[in-house]
Amino acid sequence: MRKVLIVIGGLVLSFVLNACSSAAPAIQYEGKTRQVAEVEEMIGDLLESQNPDLEFTVSIEEQSDTD
Repeated sequence: MRKVLIVIGGLVLSFVLNACSSAAPAIQYEGKTRQVAEVEEMIGDLLESQNPDLEFTVSIEEQSDTD
């Protein structure tokens, strides 16, 4: 009975964490976990600082290799 409760608890925790992460996705960037929107802004700012005559919009998306 304990094994079943642990598995159910693990599934619930996994579901909650996945739901939270899909609401505000985070990735590793420069050695820290950051929100995707923050990283997009940081990369855009970096590109614009090195190319002052251009304006950039950066979008980070998750893709799957399956067709």
